[in-house]
Amino acid sequence: MKKVITMMAAFCILATLFPVQLSNASDSQVKATWLWNPYELVSQSSEVLTFLQSNQVTDVFLQIDRDLPHTIYQSFIERASEQNINIHALDGAPTWATQKGSAEYQPLINWLRSYQSLSTENQRFSGIHTDVEPYLLSEWNTSRQKTILYYQNSVKAFQNLAQELNIAFAADIPFWFDEISFQNKSYGNGLLSNWVQANTDIVTIMAYRNFADGPNGIIQLSNNEIITGSKLGKKVVIGVETGYSEEGSHLSFYNNGRATMETELTKVNDAFNESTSYHGIAIHHYASWKELK
Repeated sequence: MKKVITMMAAFCILATLFPVQLSNASDSQVKATWLWNPYELVSQSSEVLTFLQSNQVTDVFLQIDRDLPHTIYQSFIERASEQNINIHALDGAPTWATQKGSAEYQPLINWLRSYQSLSTENQRFSGIHTDVEPYLLSEWNTSRQKTILYYQNSVKAFQNLAQELNIAFAADIPFWFDEISFQNKSYGNGLLSNWVQANTDIVTIMAYRNFADGPNGIIQLSNNEIITGSKLGKKVVIGVETGYSEEGSHLSFYNNGRATMETELTKVNDAFNESTSYHGIAIHHYASWKELK
């Protein structure tokens, strides 16, 4: 009996120390990161997995390079699955939101179909994760509504693929998409953030600030999407930055360090923990996070 009580006490202590790490069930919170350089899997896969495990990462958005053999991804995903880490296929480019954008992302769609069919269950991607950022195009300012339409077409293409493959579909969006209106014959009209949330399973908000509270803090910048997600029955992951930024020292934890980041993320977690849409935290990105002081 004493042994059982001791084990329960130990479990409670661990749960207190690591509140973000939960099960991989669909309604759980995640701790995720982006991994943009898949060639690290070729020679450093063990180092990557050690870092992920030691930092309680549950989900990885892994860049797809179609030149890499399937076996590189299969081996890594198989090893990650043994640690209960979900791997999502990551890709995207601003040019996906152009008239010829489908010619760029269709090869990835074909690749993912092929990859999933040729892989065993524990080697398959758990989801698709897109990062398009159409606002980086000059057309965003000169012909925004057409650019939004092409962007929406890319979202629908990957939504359809995810449904076909029976895996989750997520998209990165900036926090200010809730200020952008759209109107076209294909998708009607409304706020772009609401539309993206309605047509994905999960959105990751790029709420790039290094403070949780106050005006323009992470919590305030994420609140609209959290509310909309609850209404739509969709999940919201809140993303933060750890890389160097030339746009301002307030955008990244680059100069603040891990301890400060964890403190601020705990505040975010506490603020949204009762929300049905809040799905956890994503840290951008693996390469800069591991170098964070």
